[in-house]
Amino acid sequence: MRRRRLICFSLLALICAAPVAAETRLSLGYGMQLNSMLNSTLNDNLQKQVLNSGAAPIVGQSAGTDYRSTWKGETGETLSAYHLISLPELRISSDFNAGQAKVAFFGALSGIVPQTSAYYAGSYQLSEATTCSGVQYATCPLAAVNFVSASGKATYDSEIRTNLRFYAITVGMSYTKILGPAIGGEFALAGELGIMTQVYAARTEFSVNRCTTGGSVPCAQIADVRAVQGELTTESVYAFGPVLGTTLRYQRPDTRVYFELGASAVFLLMRLQNSGYTNFVGATSVAFTQSSQALGVQSEQDTFSILPSVTVRCGIKL
Repeated sequence: MRRRRLICFSLLALICAAPVAAETRLSLGYGMQLNSMLNSTLNDNLQKQVLNSGAAPIVGQSAGTDYRSTWKGETGETLSAYHLISLPELRISSDFNAGQAKVAFFGALSGIVPQTSAYYAGSYQLSEATTCSGVQYATCPLAAVNFVSASGKATYDSEIRTNLRFYAITVGMSYTKILGPAIGGEFALAGELGIMTQVYAARTEFSVNRCTTGGSVPCAQIADVRAVQGELTTESVYAFGPVLGTTLRYQRPDTRVYFELGASAVFLLMRLQNSGYTNFVGATSVAFTQSSQALGVQSEQDTFSILPSVTVRCGIKL
């Protein structure tokens, strides 16, 4: 009796599985992701690191003299990362018939091209909060070594660049319904649910320079060079979250090539790790230095971002 039941169950399973056909699809895509929510954290850190928006003072001692001074930087334009980032994608999926619809399991690799996510070149004004008459190292150390003039201000030539690199892997499933024939082919609409894990790194390098003689950069004498230089590195400790999306597919009946337009949003939880420094360089030596933490940038930050994107794909049914 047991053997008969096992045989009947096996036959029933084979009968049910017979109409299920699997199709494998491979596609390349290119899209744009709106990064505004994630950028708000990066932009706030940039303002603190490059412009000292947190008003963190330089504090130290030189030749037995204690000094303390607050500085700030200003640029001609708002210093911020770009709102949109490019999103190359490699995607593979397997479709299975489910009645009048199809269920698919997919995996995708995106964000595989490093890119510049912020760039600024122009004038940078450095100012010291306190002005002094004559050389007073204790209260006006920047003016004392000619980083600013007696007025407490100086204009520098600047270059500020942020390079972004991230890799994201998404796995999930989709449910597809045929919409019907149109313009010589067939349209289908899919709803998607998945989970994304991401590796994220952004590195900002900045250098502002001037000549104490008032001449243009590069300076005639190295002793005349004054520079503010530094970097800020932001890396993800972890980054993951659910992904919701929809895809419109078009395919002609006589070809294996298809086209897709996808829209999705990832609800991303991230822990970021920050490190960096800002150096005030006179000629060839570092006169003052501040770490990113001294400038008010947290060493670790937890963030939540909703990142919508739109992607165009071209693929082939294998």
